[in-house]
Amino acid sequence: MKHIAAERMSRLKAESAFFVLQKAKMLEKQGFNIIHFEIGEPDFDT
Repeated sequence: MKHIAAERMSRLKAESAFFVLQKAKMLEKQGFNIIHFEIGEPDFDT
């Protein structure tokens, strides 16, 4: 199964990526299950 990221993901810059990471961590603290693709590599087999 091929996964394709949304086109808008290609417009993210480094600063935006850190903002997304901050938002994702905030949502995670609220109990949301987050798969982090915003910075770094995933921590699971792909």
